[in-house]
Formats: sequence, C-alpha cells, structure tokens
Amino acid sequence: MQRLIARRTSPALVVACVALLAALGGTGVAAVERTTASVNPRVYVKSVNLGANSTGAAIALCPRGKFATGGGAYLAGTQSSDDHLVSSEPARPGTPAQNGFVPAANGTRSAGWHVTFYNPNASTRLLSVFVVCA
Repeated sequence: MQRLIARRTSPALVVACVALLAALGGTGVAAVERTTASVNPRVYVKSVNLGANSTGAAIALCPRGKFATGGGAYLAGTQSSDDHLVSSEPARPGTPAQNGFVPAANGTRSAGWHVTFYNPNASTRLLSVFVVCA
C-alpha cells in the first residue's frame, strides 16, 4: 500500500493533463467568440398555390443587403410518388429568364432561392420556397 501512495506522477500524465486543460480552455474561448461574431442567418419563405397537374415556380428573396446562403422547398398536401422537384437553385431577381429570375452565375452572390416543382395531383397544393439569408 505504501508503494502505491509514494509513487511519483509520470511525465506522460502531466503532459496529458496540460493538453486536456488547453483543449477545454480553447473550446471555451471559441464558443464565446462564435456567439459574438455570429452572422445571425434568417430564413424567409415565399408561398404560392400550385395548380393541379401542373408545373409551377417561385422565388424567395432576401431583404436588401442580405445574400442567400441556401434554400429549398416543400410541397404541402397529399404526397404522390410522382411529385418532382424540377429545380432548386440560388438566383437573383430579373426579367431575362422565365418566372422573373436569373440563375446566379458562379462567383456571384445570389439574393434569393428559386424552385420549380411539378404537382401531379388533381388538386391545388401550396408550394413554399425557403431561403436562408446572411
């Protein structure tokens, strides 16, 4: 019993403890800095009625000064195995392309998210387009 108590701490244990303290301390600093430097992204939604047996599109836009970082869509109502998401892409408002949007070119910032969906059902359904803005 005396031999276990009198045993010296090994250098490996000291190094491991110092590394653990440094790692935990660094995580705490990173958590504090992350909350103060957050970009506070927001989600904006544009909803439109999509007619029966038709293809429709909508674009959700970010407020002025904000840019899209992602997006998507949801088609409400009775689901079908023939539901088709035709396109889901970053976009910017404009008139040259169909549906009042212009696809965002590589390297440009987009101000919204464009979605085209096919509704095969015999009833009108609600298409909701989401855009995450920062």
